[in-house]
Amino acid sequence: GIVAIRTADTDKLPAFAPAFCSAVVLSARGNSGVILSQFLCGWMDRMSGVYEVRLPLFAEAMAAGVKKAYDSVSEPVEGTMLTVLREGTEAAARTVSEEASFETYLHVFLNEAVRSLENTPNLLPVLKEANVVDSGGAGVVHLFEGLLAAMEGDGNGEEAVGGEDVHEESKPALIDYSVYGRDSTFLYGYCTELLIQLLDGSEPYDPESFRSQLGKLGSSIVLSGSNADGRPDKVKVHIHTHHPEQVMTFCHRFGEFLNLKIENMTVQHTELAGSDGGEDDPKTVKACGPFAVVAVASDEMMEELMLEMGADVVLRCAGNPSSREYLDAFASLEADHILVFPNHPNSILAAQNAAELCTGSDVRVIDCKSMAQCYAVLPMLDFAETDIDAVIESIVDILSHMRFAAVTRASKDACFGCREIRKGDYIAMTGKELLAVGPDLVTAATEAVDTVLRSFSADVITVFCGKSVSAEQMDEDLNGLRARLGMTEIQTVQTANPSADLLFSFEE
Repeated sequence: GIVAIRTADTDKLPAFAPAFCSAVVLSARGNSGVILSQFLCGWMDRMSGVYEVRLPLFAEAMAAGVKKAYDSVSEPVEGTMLTVLREGTEAAARTVSEEASFETYLHVFLNEAVRSLENTPNLLPVLKEANVVDSGGAGVVHLFEGLLAAMEGDGNGEEAVGGEDVHEESKPALIDYSVYGRDSTFLYGYCTELLIQLLDGSEPYDPESFRSQLGKLGSSIVLSGSNADGRPDKVKVHIHTHHPEQVMTFCHRFGEFLNLKIENMTVQHTELAGSDGGEDDPKTVKACGPFAVVAVASDEMMEELMLEMGADVVLRCAGNPSSREYLDAFASLEADHILVFPNHPNSILAAQNAAELCTGSDVRVIDCKSMAQCYAVLPMLDFAETDIDAVIESIVDILSHMRFAAVTRASKDACFGCREIRKGDYIAMTGKELLAVGPDLVTAATEAVDTVLRSFSADVITVFCGKSVSAEQMDEDLNGLRARLGMTEIQTVQTANPSADLLFSFEE
């Protein structure tokens, strides 16, 4: 969002609002990030048609943002950032008058948002059990503290928005154009992106026909768009082509360009080959069979395992991939159907958001919340099956006969239900259920397995050891458990997972 504003050709809302909305949606990471991006889009959409924003419109825009955020979640949960946004906005709306200032409005918003944040544990039992407030709601408070600081002329606020102290990743990357010279061979075409404002009086826009015509000009087509008054309003185009001028001529028939970007992929490929040596060029397109698989891995070892088991693209990410990263992965695959394994509860919304934006392929997001589950599913897939619904049915069946758990170390003292947790203890969780607490890893792991097996009969238990845990040593440590469980097979796998000490999959 910051980069979109910094690089806009104008400081007028109608010009940079679409670029801002596209940026926040595509860069959203995790469930809270996706919800926040929807709030910001609803907020900006309401203000985008004017050149001057007064407080009543600003308040309306805040309410529109809250509505869009709630609408983005199939089952909104109170006690989350949604509640903090809504209650802060409702309280601030009561201050709106001709005499009120933006600063007054934001002070009231923040006072109520802080109160709402502190109350989130009373609305969401899992927060109360862990003795924490909602992290997404805390992010909302910090965001609006920064906005108020900028409005009031606080030095820190101004620096965050307009100064040079911006996180390095948010700055546009510098490109070494010297890698392409007079004797270079042009191989990969241009990565071309356009944001089009559809216009009355121009050629009528039909998504299917539009995409079909673009298909004659290039490949890796991804279309996304927005509606206004029930009609298509803006269209974003991503295409790989050797003739961007032809793409621009075609697209110009439907309206005017709000934004466009053309990148020489041969330059990018040369840079990548020089730095990472790679055949792994993210701009090239991979032809797939009846369906392709995109999976998420926390580390290079899990990435390699998933690729060996048939995944076409693995997004290696210590956190959660953004919708933009998912879309880039989809664009790199030539496939009618793409199956996505987010492998973390916080990655599912971003994947679903990207799936809705992608029109180049039929994208299905699998409700897979752990890399341990994905590891068990991939070898069971029939990659020659042409019936995608049958493939998904088999995946759902496999997952229904599995359980998973994770063991991590507590970063602070806490109370979870009737269990006290001390900083440094090892805790085992499955979803939001606490399985075990132990002073050492083996104790917690053993208790976690025993707890799961009380209600679930597992024939195979796979233990994925994180970066700080030796799989060889853990294999020996679990010999006592093996002897006690008899016929249940227990195997260990080494990974470089930085966030969990152990992941378990239990298979019937």
